Amino acid sequence: MRWFDTGKVMCLSRPVVEFPPVGQQNRLSPQPLHVEVAALIQAEIERGMLRPGGLLPSERVMSERLIVSRATLRKALTTLAERGLLSPSHGRGWFVTESLLGELPNSLQSFTELAAARGLRASSRIELSHVREASLDESEELEIAPGASLYELRRLRLIEKLPVAIDHARLPLEVCPSLVGVDLETQSLYRTLERHGVQPSRCDYAVQAVAAEQTVAERLNIAVGSPLLLATGMTSDQNGRPIELSHVLYIGDRYRFRATLYRRQDARRTSNPGGARE
Repeated sequence: MRWFDTGKVMCLSRPVVEFPPVGQQNRLSPQPLHVEVAALIQAEIERGMLRPGGLLPSERVMSERLIVSRATLRKALTTLAERGLLSPSHGRGWFVTESLLGELPNSLQSFTELAAARGLRASSRIELSHVREASLDESEELEIAPGASLYELRRLRLIEKLPVAIDHARLPLEVCPSLVGVDLETQSLYRTLERHGVQPSRCDYAVQAVAAEQTVAERLNIAVGSPLLLATGMTSDQNGRPIELSHVLYIGDRYRFRATLYRRQDARRTSNPGGARE
């Protein structure tokens, strides 16, 4: 995004992005054309070519470069808006959503990866980093012996130097003993695990709304009672072994959670066992 001075007003210039002419290609993909267009635009956002807060090229320009109809393009843009990546502004065009974190549906990503996907810089301040014995509850959840060595890490997470979350993680030390010597203020926990052959593959995740208590509010620089999203998770590796318990408090207006929901085939029969017409 660039600003230039016309002498009287400040104007926002549109980025120059080279979109491939997907509408002209000999398409073999079973996906609808608008799905491919949405994927191309999302890829440019994730690459940082379209920056948070930036204005997209006009619909006319994009439809001409992609060689698709305006209707197809608008369907793709609306899809990205529903994912939280774009927002329309009447009379001005489409903007890339600014610094609102959130996983893609059914995607397990680290905090660092979430920020990078939106062209933002993540950083951390370590509040706690030590090895201790696992409690009985922790040992049951992580399937380790009671009193086994546990690595505990608590970090204040920031985006562009602004507090966004408090991240509390607990991992069996046997999963990656080298964690103790890693600078996790500057390095990603998940990337570190992957470098040591441990692949975070699944997370059982729950989200609920809570109010900020005084100690939390002070650390996040928000008012006491402000809305937070508490995300708790248990992550397993590629072999199904539990490797992490997480407890993250996000500032409510700086995080969005997305999920893809599927209706079970037997849902209607279960809710209407007598077979009566609805």
